[in-house]
Amino acid sequence: MKKAQVIKFLKAVHGSTNVGEVISSFENKKGYDGTRTLERYIQADNCFKQGLSSELVAKTTGWSLKNINTIRPWWQEEFGPKEMGRRTKEYDLEKHRCDLLGAVIPGLDIAVFPPRDLDLATFWSRPNESSWPIGSGKLERQARGKFGIRLFIEEKLECAYLRQHLKDDPIWDAIDAWKQALVMDFTARFGLLDKIVVETQSRIGLSVLGDLGYSNNDKDALGLYYAYTIYDQVFSRAVGISLSSKHREDFTFEPPNITRLGGYMVVRSHDLSLHTLAINYLLDAQVSLVELTETRAARVTYEEALSRTVLVKKHTDRIRLEVAFPEGSTCDGCSQCVTTSE
Repeated sequence: MKKAQVIKFLKAVHGSTNVGEVISSFENKKGYDGTRTLERYIQADNCFKQGLSSELVAKTTGWSLKNINTIRPWWQEEFGPKEMGRRTKEYDLEKHRCDLLGAVIPGLDIAVFPPRDLDLATFWSRPNESSWPIGSGKLERQARGKFGIRLFIEEKLECAYLRQHLKDDPIWDAIDAWKQALVMDFTARFGLLDKIVVETQSRIGLSVLGDLGYSNNDKDALGLYYAYTIYDQVFSRAVGISLSSKHREDFTFEPPNITRLGGYMVVRSHDLSLHTLAINYLLDAQVSLVELTETRAARVTYEEALSRTVLVKKHTDRIRLEVAFPEGSTCDGCSQCVTTSE
């Protein structure tokens, strides 16, 4: 039976004191089923009035759960307590909105890139790697040497729903500006690391290898950690991060040709004078290269990224404290909640 027939039959049942007569009057009409089916509709009607679960209604009537879940919204719309139905919808919508905040806002707890992390140098030295994790997402290589930021939370449906509710909220522009600032910050750091490698190779006369310990040859070279140590020292000084300076006693020499720093191989050469030159250069460069143009550029972009990060945090804190969504706001998920609560 279709919805219209079911409602018409049950209205007749509700308005009569003789259920048997009602069944007899409907069982031979076009569009209505036989006696047993009509009796089941009456059973379902009684169960719905008692507020029984769909599982119990199905067990009582002998119908499938799918059939009961089809009929229940029809009955609720026509015969259900209107106030209770309204409250149920409001409760489900409010829970839905709270769940959106709980799912999305924590995923927007973002930050600038770690200021001291050798993974940055590793990513720099491996141009074929497509992405680098940044905690709440990934930095990805794009066409023509450019980079982009992808936040994991933006791939979730809840984020799309929240954006529909808060479509005019300034947080979305703030996040876009933060992404742009982080890309500029990262690009500037790469530029500084590039410059330091060029300066180092020029002054010492040795190439910087991405993997000094496992290279297929034994030529004289500097390790990636050597160049990154200079970068780490220079960048930290430039942006005001406290970092202990490197000293001569931090280096150890392992005969016949290896110098280490903090356990990392940083110089490989049978010419001991090159080891001395490399150590002297690093001790000087950790201070002198702070004046590089690339260093100043990295400081500016880092401070901008910090500023943008603080702004996003202010917006997320504000949204956490919001009592309600903007009046009349809705999303594609809201209609699903209404359907569920009917």
